[in-house]
Amino acid sequence: MTPKQRLEVRAGEIRVRLSELAGIAEQTDETRSEIDTLRVEYGDIERRIGAFTIADDEPIRTDRRDDAEGRELRVLIAEANAGRIFECGLEKRATDGREAELQQHYGIGAHEIPLEMLETRTVTPAPSSVGASE
Repeated sequence: MTPKQRLEVRAGEIRVRLSELAGIAEQTDETRSEIDTLRVEYGDIERRIGAFTIADDEPIRTDRRDDAEGRELRVLIAEANAGRIFECGLEKRATDGREAELQQHYGIGAHEIPLEMLETRTVTPAPSSVGASE
């Protein structure tokens, strides 16, 4: 499954959940909070799907040099750590190593994270039962 297809599936899941939440007669603060969170996530997903759609319309490169550069960039993205960029930002210090190299490639600031890093990572959501036990 491509990243775009995964986003489309998630968008569908969000639409279903929002529909379920809209059908609840008495909405609690928790319900309203979930609706707001899902709406924000849905908007982000829609923008990312749009970006994939635009990227799909671009001509495919067949130059060997482009393939090598693309492979090198994919390795760089895989080896860089978004957590280290966050950590450097919190500690108000410059990034170094692979993270700095990746930021330089994209021409972004010291504490900015390329979206490509976030799209290649799989994030497992926390279970809904996190919190103090009764």
